[in-house]
Amino acid sequence: MYKYLYFLIIIIFTMTCPVMSLSQTLQDPSRFEKDIILEVYPGFEGYYKFQKWFPVTVVARNNGAYFKGDLVIKSVTYGNQIPIISKKYIELPANTPKKIQMYLSPEFSSQWQDKVLVELVDTGGKLCASRTEPIKQLTQEQTLLLVLSGDKSGLNYLNGPQTNLWHQSNLMVLYPDSANLPREWIGYESVDIMIINNFSINDSLDELQRKSLAEWVQAGGKLLVSSCGNPVEFSNTFLEEALPVVFQSNVLLPSIDSMTGYAGAALNIEPPGISIIKSSAKTGCKNNVVIEEQNIPVITTSYSGLGKITFLTFDISKEPFKNWNWKMKFWGKVLSDLYFYGLPSFNPSSDDINNILYNIPSMKPPSFNFIGFYLFFYILLAGPLNYFILKRFDKREFAVITIPVMVILFSVGTYIVGYASKGGSVILREISVVHMNSSSPVSSIDTFTGLFSPNKSTYRMSFPGNNLWAYNILKDDRMEMVTREDEKNSIENISLNMWSMVGFKGSFISKFPGGLYLDKRDIKIDSQVNDMKSLGGIIVNNTGKTIYNACFIYNSCQIGYIGDLARGKNNVQVNFITLCSADELFKDWLDSSKFKDDKNGEDIQKKITEKFMAYLYSSQSRGLILCGWNDEPLVDINIHRHVRHEYANLFIFHILLKGE
Repeated sequence: MYKYLYFLIIIIFTMTCPVMSLSQTLQDPSRFEKDIILEVYPGFEGYYKFQKWFPVTVVARNNGAYFKGDLVIKSVTYGNQIPIISKKYIELPANTPKKIQMYLSPEFSSQWQDKVLVELVDTGGKLCASRTEPIKQLTQEQTLLLVLSGDKSGLNYLNGPQTNLWHQSNLMVLYPDSANLPREWIGYESVDIMIINNFSINDSLDELQRKSLAEWVQAGGKLLVSSCGNPVEFSNTFLEEALPVVFQSNVLLPSIDSMTGYAGAALNIEPPGISIIKSSAKTGCKNNVVIEEQNIPVITTSYSGLGKITFLTFDISKEPFKNWNWKMKFWGKVLSDLYFYGLPSFNPSSDDINNILYNIPSMKPPSFNFIGFYLFFYILLAGPLNYFILKRFDKREFAVITIPVMVILFSVGTYIVGYASKGGSVILREISVVHMNSSSPVSSIDTFTGLFSPNKSTYRMSFPGNNLWAYNILKDDRMEMVTREDEKNSIENISLNMWSMVGFKGSFISKFPGGLYLDKRDIKIDSQVNDMKSLGGIIVNNTGKTIYNACFIYNSCQIGYIGDLARGKNNVQVNFITLCSADELFKDWLDSSKFKDDKNGEDIQKKITEKFMAYLYSSQSRGLILCGWNDEPLVDINIHRHVRHEYANLFIFHILLKGE
């Protein structure tokens, strides 16, 4: 008997082993390594910044049959933590390499192993190839300096802590492969400053890369350009329009004595001199010349959208600058001027936004008085009234029927009250913070979106173009969601329980018909050095949007209420008052303003205004800004079903007088 049993076991084992082996082989991507080979280049030379977008470039080489499926990029997390997932549908013809670029933004560093996992999954769900690539996180104290140059080591002396630059500066200088530079502007979010030297934008970057670089600057990027002495290098690029000078020819200068006032010492030059591009300031751009020598601009600054460009008409990689003893003083001045430029970068914390997104008035529970009366009426009806009525008709035995009926009726009533208080509509709440330079129609927009579901359901959100990526920002509602980077980006698998909400953050740039500016010819300003008294004249609003409840804020401590700014010209007269705290700024704006009567808008605006004033006061931002509200849609977000939208847009303008 045992002999037959052993024989049966051997037969079963022999039959199942090939099946098990085949199953393992099908799931093992190593089987396909000869067919599809993946090369993965995450971040910038393997570096990224926490909670900042960075590119992941994948080169796929298919040596096998035609492949159709998804390229999947994941952040590798510890344990059962939920990864960030991005997918893109691709096709790989046989014997044809293909380059694909996608983007990631890890949320919480404690959950991430600083690794990127790339997978190829065919249309049948089979894993066909995978590769894991490490990536390193830069600290918050480090400044990422990205250098596009033919010289891959010329600025290495700037690496590490630098006492000669600015206080506690710690630079990381990287020289990325131009082939892997982002094709969407958001991919540069990890970059603090970019330097272009001896690098042809037209020859080294493709069309999408050139476009993304220009958009990154417009969105607030800081760029330093050093000329190699050939004006042609800027032709047919965004720099040709953005730079404030007109190029003429090359010229040799025997000295640049004007560097003394800028960097502390003259740039000593041996004969025959230093070669610079001879140029002249464009009309109206004389104030953009920082220093000049013999009436020839040497250093200029200009602005493109929200970004700043510093232009050096000499080559930083060549003598005499290369071995100039005072070059660190020079870098300290030029880099700090770039680094500290920018609008007040108000970006509410996740906790602040979560509280505001969740605070939907229609979702508020019934009042305590209503609940108390409801319970009292139920107890009264089910107890004494039920007893006395049945006793009067001598039908007390019917209590076994009346009491359960009343329990059912009140349970149904409780559900109806709860459902009504929570709301029966899908709600999409969008809170946008719009940053604009008053002289430009280009804006940088951060949109915080809350999606409320009245029932258990799964949603899909799609966005226009390729400018917006979003991720879950509500830490207590973590779930696996997939961002698809296809022709129209979307987020899939948004699974929500009844009366629950999920939040997202997206960043993009947009162009309005025009900017908002004060015409110098019509504006009268009564001010002292650090004190603003009054301002009156014409404000021209060419944004195409009405700005409600607008106010001026000067040097983070003086406020002047404007009112509503209609489209076009507005004649205003503003008196400023000085306040000593963020609470006073907030209260004065609210007391002087007439917030919209819409209850939802009022709640949102007040809460965001309070957070903004606190940020503004703590940042000690200098200069004149104009703030106001708008309640029109700015982002085309589609949920693919009927949705009740709520909008609240805070506009922040950095004011430059027209003509400056």
